[in-house]
Amino acid sequence: MSVLPIATNRYFDNHFGLPGVKLLPNEFYTTADDMVLMTVLGSCVAACLHDPFAGIGGMNHFMLPDDGADPGAGAAGA
Repeated sequence: MSVLPIATNRYFDNHFGLPGVKLLPNEFYTTADDMVLMTVLGSCVAACLHDPFAGIGGMNHFMLPDDGADPGAGAAGA
């Protein structure tokens, strides 16, 4: 079983006055601290969750798997 890497790209967000973490593809981060979690999405998907009762939240950034289908010769010029 492989484990996804935890995001380590940290910075201070001057706009919000809080520490932040930038998630790259295939990373996740969870925290109980007030933080900014950010990512940039292209063809990826991100899910953000917050549990107000437990006081934790987090985000993941992942790519959906390829279906493995051959797009055919015409797809190269599309």
